[in-house]
Amino acid sequence: MSSPRLRVEDLRVTYPGNRPVTALAGVDLTLDAGSCLCVLGESGSGKSTLAHALIGLLGGADVAGRISLD
Repeated sequence: MSSPRLRVEDLRVTYPGNRPVTALAGVDLTLDAGSCLCVLGESGSGKSTLAHALIGLLGGADVAGRISLD
């Protein structure tokens, strides 16, 4: 069995402001080599925030947790 290529542990993203918005809280996922991941959800559910967090493009948002890419 191969080790995971992508591992996300307890990912949390909060957008700052007068009333901070927590966009993601406690996201965990593991993606093995050769696997495919589909993320579904309503508008505003955090799909784009998850993608941007994975590739490091969230700018001023507060990001916590662990993202490991082999």
